[in-house]
Amino acid sequence: MKFAKVMGPLCAAGILFVASAGVVSFQTDREWQEIVAASEALELQRDSVQSVRPALHGELLPGKAFDEYTRAMDLLEADVLDQWILMRRAFRDGDPVARDLRRNLVAANRDALRALALGAHSEDPQHPAKMLGKRNSYLSFLRSRNLANVAMAAAQEHLDGGRFALAAEQVLDAMQFGQDTLASPIMIETMIGSALLAICTSEAVLDEVNDDCRMLDSFPPEQLALLEQAFEQLDQRFPSSSALADLELVYFVQTAEEGASYQELTGELPHDWMDRVTLGAFEERWILERAQELQRTQAFRKRSEGKSWLPWCGALARARKSAWSETFLSKGNRLMIEQSFEQTLRGTRALLRLTHAAVQYRLYGEVQSMADPFGGELEVSADAGVLQLRFEGPGGERCAARYTKTIGI
Repeated sequence: MKFAKVMGPLCAAGILFVASAGVVSFQTDREWQEIVAASEALELQRDSVQSVRPALHGELLPGKAFDEYTRAMDLLEADVLDQWILMRRAFRDGDPVARDLRRNLVAANRDALRALALGAHSEDPQHPAKMLGKRNSYLSFLRSRNLANVAMAAAQEHLDGGRFALAAEQVLDAMQFGQDTLASPIMIETMIGSALLAICTSEAVLDEVNDDCRMLDSFPPEQLALLEQAFEQLDQRFPSSSALADLELVYFVQTAEEGASYQELTGELPHDWMDRVTLGAFEERWILERAQELQRTQAFRKRSEGKSWLPWCGALARARKSAWSETFLSKGNRLMIEQSFEQTLRGTRALLRLTHAAVQYRLYGEVQSMADPFGGELEVSADAGVLQLRFEGPGGERCAARYTKTIGI
């Protein structure tokens, strides 16, 4: 009798669980097909307007850019980061061996730089998207940053040797690497691309991080003109956040349709035993909920596109509030990290435009009007032999300093 009293409710619960799983599976399949249809429509729309990505200098070559970028990172010396840190420390301390350290760093990684150049000139820049866990994301950033740092060291080495054309081409190859990475359908890779662009544009050209000498003050007019043209091209092809949302949704749906698991799609592991149980029973539903989160993010980005920073933040706060009430089995909400992503994307574009403006001034003695990605216009002022270029940015003293650049008149 006791056995019956115990097993009766358990059997009933099991039957209810199986029945619920069947209902959820049926509903999930119907909703998933709607998302697949929306994804296919986005892909057709993208294919109809997609254009060839030109090289920032020279001609395009057959091949896949990221095959070469990956090969370049694989060819870096195992101790490249240690050697770069030693070089930077030597320049900072005024050590006479600094230039020798830089020369050795560049020479040891010459094959990697050749592969980087091939990637920057490859006609297929499509990112081989792959969801990354936290550790792999960090390793990907570290490898990419190492390659960009070596490229900037090589550019400075060329400048010091008077090889101005080679120096400019080296900077442009690194810029192309950053721009191609930025256009990834995966958010973390887009963030890595933003960091790479900062390394090889505003930091290298304006901020005196290489050999305590701004490249802006070293390039002759012919190479400055090449850089100015490249900045114009980068700005025109800079992806909007809504376009990146479209890419991410299409990639997610296609990868899921190919049979990828929730963990493969998101890079996430179940947090506890309850997550493991529900993920095992309702994995299709978890994948659907993540796709629906991407759709909410996509819809928000389209609605808020073109808004200046403060109105955009207000719109995000309202979107977050409504999105939480729609979440079913989701293990997180993408809109919760949307502000960080949007600020990074706008900030990267702001740094590119500030560097572009500085190059323009060196070339023409004047700066064209440029829109602040956060709202407003570029502010230009001259005082005591110094030209100041400033964007308002998202606000705050730290951001004000980041988006203010000065050059000698």
